[in-house]
Amino acid sequence: LSEAEDLKLNYGEASTERASQEEYFPVDVVGQTDPEEITEYYLSQIIEARLTQIFSQVKSDLENTRSLDYPGGIVLLGGAAAMPGTVNLATKVIGMNARLFVPSEMGLRNPAFAQVISVVNYVGERTDIDRLVLQAITSDGTYVAPAAQYEESVLQPADSMNYEEANDFYQTEVLTRPATQAAAEPEEEKEGVVDRMRNMFSNLFD
Repeated sequence: LSEAEDLKLNYGEASTERASQEEYFPVDVVGQTDPEEITEYYLSQIIEARLTQIFSQVKSDLENTRSLDYPGGIVLLGGAAAMPGTVNLATKVIGMNARLFVPSEMGLRNPAFAQVISVVNYVGERTDIDRLVLQAITSDGTYVAPAAQYEESVLQPADSMNYEEANDFYQTEVLTRPATQAAAEPEEEKEGVVDRMRNMFSNLFD
C-alpha cells in the first residue's frame, strides 16, 4: 500500500491526456525479483478508470436527489483530489463545475487534511445547546452537565470555632456530604428540558 501511495503521489495523473508515454519508472511486482518498468501513461489509464467509476456513481447519487439542479458546482477534498487532472475529470464526468478545497490553516494547506480539520472545527464550535439537542434526539434523554457547571459549594466553619471544633466540623459536615447533592436539582431541571425538547421534535416529525 505504501508503494501504491508513492506511485500515486509521484507519478499519478487522473487523465491519460496529460500523461507521458515516454517517462518510465520501476514498479515492484509480486512474484518477481526485479522491478518492472511501466510508463506514466499506463498508470494513468488505471487511475482514470477508477476515478471515472467513482465520479459516475457520485453523479448517479446526485441525480437521484436532484442535487445537480443546484447551482454552484461541487467541491473536491482529500488527498486523491489533489492529483493532477482530478478536478477536470470530475467536471467532465459529473457535468458540473468542480473545484479543489484547500484548508487555510498554516502548515495544513493540503486537501488531505480537509476532513480532519472539518471534524475538529465542528466539534470545537458546538455549544451546550447543540449537545442538548443532539442528546434529545439520539439518546435516552439523560443530560449530563459539565462537571464545572455545578461546582459543589464548600461549607465553611464559623469564625468563632477554635482549631479542634473547626476540624471536627470539617470531618463530619464536609467530608461526609454526598457529592451528588448539589447537582441533583439542576440535573432534574435539565432532564425536564430534554423531555420538552423531545416532545417538540416528535410533534414536528410525526
